[in-house]
Amino acid sequence: MEKSKSIGRKILINLVTLVILLYLFLIFITMIMAVLEYKINVTGDIVIEKALSTAAHPVKFIADAIAEKNPLVILGGCFIVGYSVYFQLKRLAKRSAWQVDDSKTHGSARWENKKALLHSGSGKLIKQEQFHREWLATLEKGELP
Repeated sequence: MEKSKSIGRKILINLVTLVILLYLFLIFITMIMAVLEYKINVTGDIVIEKALSTAAHPVKFIADAIAEKNPLVILGGCFIVGYSVYFQLKRLAKRSAWQVDDSKTHGSARWENKKALLHSGSGKLIKQEQFHREWLATLEKGELP
């Protein structure tokens, strides 16, 4: 149940991000189209007015752009949707290649307990005070630890 909530939350976040990107893209395209339409006579007021109109009615702008077969809006929108899907698939592929196995470790590494370390001969057990004394002695001799 927890996993399905997590997946649903991720999908919702991705969809909201996609809608915001498309919304900002539409406003940006509107501003570019206003500059291209008015060329020399363009003013900041005209560009802002066109951008605010698109921001207030984005669905109407999209419908008009598709009816006019505006390549900037159609190709740009398709690119944003395609790139978002590609980015999410790439992210999923990276995650699936880096899965954790049953021992909660990656690869052959694993956590050992004291008994297993001492039994394998790969370590020795000393008290903290003894370690501290030996370490200070190496520092006094000028040896690097």
